[in-house]
Amino acid sequence: MNLERSSKPVSRAIRHLTNDFFLNRQLVQEIALSISRLIHSELPSVPYNIAVTDLFEVYHKELIQSDRDPKTIDRYWQIATHYRTWLGDREPSVATAKQFLAYLREQGYQPRSVILYYHALRPLFEFIGQPLKLKLRRPKTLAPYHDRGDIEALIRQAEKGLYHKTERQRKRNTALILTLAYTGMRKSELLNLLVGDVDFNRRVITIRQRDDFNTKDREDRVIPIAERLVVPLRKQCAGKGVQHRVFDGLNARSV
Repeated sequence: MNLERSSKPVSRAIRHLTNDFFLNRQLVQEIALSISRLIHSELPSVPYNIAVTDLFEVYHKELIQSDRDPKTIDRYWQIATHYRTWLGDREPSVATAKQFLAYLREQGYQPRSVILYYHALRPLFEFIGQPLKLKLRRPKTLAPYHDRGDIEALIRQAEKGLYHKTERQRKRNTALILTLAYTGMRKSELLNLLVGDVDFNRRVITIRQRDDFNTKDREDRVIPIAERLVVPLRKQCAGKGVQHRVFDGLNARSV
C-alpha cells in the first residue's frame, strides 16, 4: 500500500462495500477513519521499532562488516557514539542530527570538524532509512606548507623506516619524498609517473597528459631534476621498462 495516496479512494471503496454487503454504516465509518489515520501517520523513526541502544549496536556490527578502512570505521563509530550520548532518551532522526551539528558549532567545533561529523553520520542515517542530506560550505584554506626542516625530518624518518619497512621500501619512500619536495608534483602525477617520463640525460621529468590520466590543467609540462634527486631517482628507475611506474606498489591512500 502506498501510504502517500489519499484516503478518498479507500472511502469510495468502503461505500461500495456498504451498498454491496449492507454493512453497518457506523462500523464502516470507523474502519475508514482508522485507515485514514494509518495513511497520514508518520513512519517509525527507527527500523523494526527496536530500542535505540540495540539500533546503535546493530549499526556498529554493520559498520564493522563494511569495506571501509578500519581507521574510518573507528572514527565513524566514535562520532556515532558521541551523537548517541548527546541524544539521551530521544530517538535518532534527521531533525536531531541537525540539532546535534548546531550544538557542535556552539561548542566551538571548527567547520571542517562539523563537516567530518556530518559525513560520519550519513551512513548511520542510511542504515536507519532516513537519508541525511545537508549543504555545508567547506571553508577555503591554503595548502599546508612544509619548510626545509620538515622535509629533512621526513627523509630521516623514511631512511630509518616506518613499520619495519624493507630496504627497498625505505629507498623508494626516500626517493618519493625527495621527488615531491624538489618537483612540486601532485600526488596523482607522482603515482602515474612512468620511467619513460624521466630523462636523466637532459635532467628533466615530463608530466604527460594521457588517455587514462589527466595532468594539472590537462597539459604536458617539463620539470627540471635537482642535483640531490638524480641518484635516488635513478636507483628507483633502474631495471624497469619505460612503461613501468617509477613508484610502484603504492596507491593514493598510502601516499
